[in-house]
Amino acid sequence: MKDFGKSFGWFLMSTLPLVASILMQIIVGGIAMAIHAVIVTLRTGIVYGDSESFMAAYMDNVMTVASTGIFGYHAAATAAFFLWYYLLCIRPNRDIPRTGKILTAPMVGWSVVIGITLCVFSTQMVYLGEYVVPDRIEQFYEMIESAGFGVNGLAIIAAVILAPIGEELLCRGIIQHYALKASRRFWIANVIQALMFGLMHLNWVQGTYAFFIGLVLGWLRHRYKTLWVPIIIHFVVNFSTSSWLGYLLEEIPRSLTVDLGLFGLSIAATAGVLVVIGKGKE
Repeated sequence: MKDFGKSFGWFLMSTLPLVASILMQIIVGGIAMAIHAVIVTLRTGIVYGDSESFMAAYMDNVMTVASTGIFGYHAAATAAFFLWYYLLCIRPNRDIPRTGKILTAPMVGWSVVIGITLCVFSTQMVYLGEYVVPDRIEQFYEMIESAGFGVNGLAIIAAVILAPIGEELLCRGIIQHYALKASRRFWIANVIQALMFGLMHLNWVQGTYAFFIGLVLGWLRHRYKTLWVPIIIHFVVNFSTSSWLGYLLEEIPRSLTVDLGLFGLSIAATAGVLVVIGKGKE
């Protein structure tokens, strides 16, 4: 019973970072959007005295500055989760590996390959979702468009640079650290952190493929004892999705056979690389 209580306590600790992330998305992101919306509204010439017109214009403008909220959250989260991870997880255990022994040219190369295969995997999973839950996928596309991913500069910086760092610190860093204390079985800890990774995206579409990607990143984090490998892969996934590979996949003629084929190929390629890496020296 004592061991169960201790494990359950560590499990609750592993959920706190997720709660912190969601609250920061709401509070920090909301404040950043509100400030930007007020500035934009004032620039349109709406005066303070006309409160009704001001609020109407303000509400319209809030919907156009989502990228500011996304950037504000990721900037604050990256700083906050770095301090949390370093001060409460790394520093007490003195568990700081030598980066030079991990980031070898072959490891970076394999990380890029895995990032590309996972990009295809996530994209094709969304495409397959169009056949099963078209309404939900349409809502997802509208959300992505309104957020300015791949178009707005702030959204691109947040998704391609800040998110790979902040989200890896959060999920493969803090959450996985606590989850491994909650259970000595790695696969249980890995499922916990991957589930948290999916939930933090606050939508079913991203959350679903993020869960499976999180399983891969969690295994690599555990094997190589460093966050640099999942950070590189995360960067490649987000960069490829919002740029060259995302556009390339859009040009391929769509059909259920093609979508299933590419989806299966991405899984096979990812699994193949993981097998090759798994046979190598830790």
